[in-house]
Amino acid sequence: MSTLSLLESRSDWDAYRRQLCQHVGIDHDATRWGNGPAGFPCLVLSYVVPNSAPHRIVSCYVYPDDARRLLSAAGGAAIGPDMVAVPRALAEAMQHRVQSGSAVPVASPAPDRSAELQATLQSVSAHLLALVSEMISVGATSEERYEKAYSRYLALSDRVLAERADLPSVLDAARKPE
Repeated sequence: MSTLSLLESRSDWDAYRRQLCQHVGIDHDATRWGNGPAGFPCLVLSYVVPNSAPHRIVSCYVYPDDARRLLSAAGGAAIGPDMVAVPRALAEAMQHRVQSGSAVPVASPAPDRSAELQATLQSVSAHLLALVSEMISVGATSEERYEKAYSRYLALSDRVLAERADLPSVLDAARKPE
């Protein structure tokens, strides 16, 4: 699954997600995928973010107009208006190049950056603790008020992850009075 895959429909996208999870040995129900392709047909390449919990998978999509521009820049023949022919031809060409050994797989594993991530999380945590401490000391909030707000937003973020909600609905929920 380290090559571009052709998706022609929403059902192809659903099957692709199940196959990728099975291929890398992770639970499909414990993954975060983002919104998915904006349209079909398209090519997709995905990457599983190491050490993410729940498993986070980021994907890159190539749409027909993108593929036409790429083929044109590479001096390829004009494909014509068939919207499916462009991604199919590009996917088949990339698949052939990888299988024949004439190209490096499209997505190689990223280096393990868990120590770097840990240091970043520690720094962010320290900044947040300092901000909350200062807000309490200058009277901008109280411990009780902060804990109430924290609990509300923690529950909201849990719901967002579980429902894979979009940003506008998250902002609407955050603006509603308690």
